[in-house]
Amino acid sequence: MNPPVSRTARIARALTIGYGFQAVVALTGLLLTPFLLSRLGVVDLGRWLVAGQVLGLLGLLDLGVTALLPREVARASGSADGDSVGEVVRRAVWLVGLQTPIVALIAAGVWFGVSSSSPDLEGPLAVVLVAFVVQFPLRISGAILNGLQDLTFCAALTAAAWLVTTAVSVGLVFAGWGLYSLAVGWASGQLVTCGMSAWRLRARFLDRISLRWQGWFGLRNHFQSSLWVSVGQLAQVLI
Repeated sequence: MNPPVSRTARIARALTIGYGFQAVVALTGLLLTPFLLSRLGVVDLGRWLVAGQVLGLLGLLDLGVTALLPREVARASGSADGDSVGEVVRRAVWLVGLQTPIVALIAAGVWFGVSSSSPDLEGPLAVVLVAFVVQFPLRISGAILNGLQDLTFCAALTAAAWLVTTAVSVGLVFAGWGLYSLAVGWASGQLVTCGMSAWRLRARFLDRISLRWQGWFGLRNHFQSSLWVSVGQLAQVLI
């Protein structure tokens, strides 16, 4: 039987993967930028960069719930008192579930507004926004894994999702898909991240979590804490 891996070893392994991943991303970006400019043109690539900014702003609709979740899960898993990990997850799932219909409505409004003025963006933007709405509640699995300090898996999954995004995007650019290539590539990477995180969480950590409704009180306390995280995220955007 193999001895358990210490927390320090897990962090060191995750850092090694993380820094190696950043170096590969930087080098690949230097190579891909002129390739995308030559294949897509300045206008389409610029539109894609603007779409990325729109997604960043839509991410603020989370109101800090998912951003706060790793800290809350870590606190619950390391404390003998207070809420259990299951209780923290239950509250977060309900909050994100209540937010998702609002996010879907706002995403639909963004699509309608942009496609009305730029009809050529209608299709690619629809792919991106549908993927964003689908993965919005599914990001919880990754946040829980971070809170449980499954850092090596999270770092490896980030690298794998980036590889999927890059490979799909480049392949579809060669196939002549235009902006659809970047949209489908981004969506593929997001869905890989969410799907593998959910599989890992179910297989290794959480056997069963009760998601039954238990009133607004616990949700309100969690939301009040997460709202301050959202304020901090908004401040970064404004800076």
